Amino acid sequence: TPFAVFIAFVSITPFQLFTSNNSTMAEQEGAISGMVVKPLTKFYKDSYNLVNKCTKPDGKEFMRIATATGVGLLILGGIGFMVKLIHLPVNQILLGSA
Repeated sequence: TPFAVFIAFVSITPFQLFTSNNSTMAEQEGAISGMVVKPLTKFYKDSYNLVNKCTKPDGKEFMRIATATGVGLLILGGIGFMVKLIHLPVNQILLGSA
């Protein structure tokens, strides 16, 4: 039954996969290399390429980024201030009459 096959598959531990009597030591090392070493090597190469492609912004680009960030902070601060201005009178009306 499919359930029995699933139970048999789940009951095999990763340690049992590498310690079976049918595989040689070279096959086990190849399996470990494929599962651990290759993904780490790929991650290292991808990270190295990303860092090499990144460049520092020049003065003009930095000023554009800083200006956009400042404008965004001012807009968010203004919205928060307006909400607070509206909240205070409404709060006084609702709680002041009680």
